[in-house]
Amino acid sequence: MISAATLISIVYVFAPVHVERWSSDTPLQGEIVSFGQQGIELRTRDDLLPEIIPWFDVQSVEPPDPRLNAFADRATQTWRAHTRRLRGDLAGAMPIYMDIRDVYLWGRGEQSMDVCMGLTQCFLDREMRVEAIEPAIAWFVAAGAHTPGTGASDPSVDAQMLLPVALPPVFRDGDRMTGELPASELLTDRERLLHAYYEMALTEPDDGSDAVEEVERLKRALRARDPGLVLMEQMVYARSHPEAGKRQAARDALERCTRTQSDGWIEVWARLGLGAALLADADSLNHERGVIELIHIVVRLPAVSPGLTLLAAELASAYLESTGRAEWGTRLMHDARTYLMRSAGSPIAQQRNEND
Repeated sequence: MISAATLISIVYVFAPVHVERWSSDTPLQGEIVSFGQQGIELRTRDDLLPEIIPWFDVQSVEPPDPRLNAFADRATQTWRAHTRRLRGDLAGAMPIYMDIRDVYLWGRGEQSMDVCMGLTQCFLDREMRVEAIEPAIAWFVAAGAHTPGTGASDPSVDAQMLLPVALPPVFRDGDRMTGELPASELLTDRERLLHAYYEMALTEPDDGSDAVEEVERLKRALRARDPGLVLMEQMVYARSHPEAGKRQAARDALERCTRTQSDGWIEVWARLGLGAALLADADSLNHERGVIELIHIVVRLPAVSPGLTLLAAELASAYLESTGRAEWGTRLMHDARTYLMRSAGSPIAQQRNEND
């Protein structure tokens, strides 16, 4: 639940001030209209709406005002987390983001956007894919991004499809959903449907009837599904729909994507979804086809998404090991981790590679 205290801003009218920002050498001058968890609301000219400066961008306010002291530590915290995230130090950013998680998750505003994306990236960096679902969906709430082509303002989110490109609904065996969506009026049916697709992806096909029912209920609540939601459904239905005909139709659609959306993140998603679905199929003849789809990602598409390349290698390696070809799987894992280390420069990725 979002507490009322989290949403309340403190409203005052101050004398003109200068707000120094980390993102610009030019300070903003104006009157502080209000301040709260999302930052400082500053009116720079009478004929413009106030501008909200998130705490991670507030360097100083001159002249100082004691009424802002309550947020001084918050400004320092959020700035440190933000700057560490941007320079790739996700290990250093994560403890700070976790400390302020409950304040900003499911809030709306640029400060909440930064915390939600920070948590998403930190979890993914640690291969905690299930844990990344909640902040990834909360980012859409924070951004107010509900219509493809508008509102998305982060390179980790495709603006046309409105999907977090590093978090397809493909998981390892044994992963299970954790937590539920809050009862927030800020959540739209689109975000609830996204969450339902992730839940279904984490459900075994034999147990998927309830998940399908929830997906279909939420689909009826929408006037129309956008291309991002259609792709999510194809990814999930290909593996987890209890009806064989629905699974096959979704697989056919993903296979078309591999031909029409080549060399980009959609091809990576499609091959991941198709590969995972074929590996999970009851017909063992499909398993080799599934591995080939995953190997495509490791061999041809590692530059598109090193993190998803590692996931593809893990899924393929587990199958190859189970069929007496462990050395092939080891080679795939080595190639994927090497590319991840070289491209991202992540300290965690480097440590993983050294420990292999």
